[in-house]
Amino acid sequence: SYSKMRKYQKINKFEKKNIYRFLRKKEIKIYQHFLNSLYSRKYYQSQIKFIKWAYIPKFSQRILKKNELSIMGAFDKKNKKLNAIFGFNFGKIYFKKKVLNLATSFQYENKSRVPGAAFFCFKRVSDIFDAILINGLNTKYIQSIKRYFSIKNYTKEINRKIAIINTQTTNKLFNTKKNPKLAKFIKNNEAANTYANYFLTKSIKKISEKYWPEHKKKYYFTTDKSKNFLSRRYQNHPYLNYQFIGSDEKFKNGIAVVRKEQINYLSRKKKKNYCIRILEFLPKKGYEKDLNNSIISYAHKQKVVMCDFFCSYNHVTKKSLLADFINFDKHKNKNIPYRLQPPEVTKEKSYNQIMISKHKKISNYKKNKFYSTKGDGEQDLYFVQSGLSEIL
Repeated sequence: SYSKMRKYQKINKFEKKNIYRFLRKKEIKIYQHFLNSLYSRKYYQSQIKFIKWAYIPKFSQRILKKNELSIMGAFDKKNKKLNAIFGFNFGKIYFKKKVLNLATSFQYENKSRVPGAAFFCFKRVSDIFDAILINGLNTKYIQSIKRYFSIKNYTKEINRKIAIINTQTTNKLFNTKKNPKLAKFIKNNEAANTYANYFLTKSIKKISEKYWPEHKKKYYFTTDKSKNFLSRRYQNHPYLNYQFIGSDEKFKNGIAVVRKEQINYLSRKKKKNYCIRILEFLPKKGYEKDLNNSIISYAHKQKVVMCDFFCSYNHVTKKSLLADFINFDKHKNKNIPYRLQPPEVTKEKSYNQIMISKHKKISNYKKNKFYSTKGDGEQDLYFVQSGLSEIL
């Protein structure tokens, strides 16, 4: 319509006020100054070790030059100031037998009075990459994207499976005295100790990659879960401490990636409570139950309150995977918080997700047949950022 056309021309006029390009390594201080004007100087994203980890690709690629960072910037044409950024991490997606490049969103900021500058950074990245994956969008961001893209692959709440490990502590933590129905639900769904053997390592070298070809065959539209990815994403993380857990000593039957998170870790209370965050669950075929049992046994040994696992693929909600865990459809109306710094009940019971692709076969693909976890992107770190910035 004419009004829509006028609206687009207006936006296009704003778009032309900036020059859009990737930031260069020598401009790291400009980027830090940009973030410091919006957040505290301790903000984790502005620390040099985070920038090197997130925005310098660790595998060969043909998109960025050697002197460039994976941050698209909008520079004012007149005064050359940095007005907005879209920071992303390099990744891969496997679609049937194709390997495509993926940008996973890490940072989206607009500092200028020119509306939509950060969105135009995002738009340019979407023109270059096969696909963009964004987790945890705010309402404003979603509206901007909806104006330009057909977003069939928008999921309002990603599946979250949980296992209650300690009924008593869970009840205390979530104050169920006022909610006897929730107290009963928690008691009836506690995951009993399996007393199974489990093995832990922080070294990716010890792990067999036999799980990976099987994973690609089972989920033929998936993000990268290779050993190379696990090493970059988890073993080399600048802040968070991840462990690889297996049901056998040589890690041949598959692995999970776990992180023990202190709940409300800025609290001064002496008693500390923990949750096991499962970032990846990658068993070999036939060893699903073994890996499930090892995780439950480890969680009981660590005396945690509960465990959880987020995954976009609908089959993962079925009983065959993580059999001792409660399915999302069963617990999402029970108000069990997924944000734990501090625990807060939110309207949505999980984070949201958008997959945008210039390939029709991908953008039209059923959203619940796409495999990704909370480890894709930065949601695991985002949930703890308030505390993290305090301790840096």
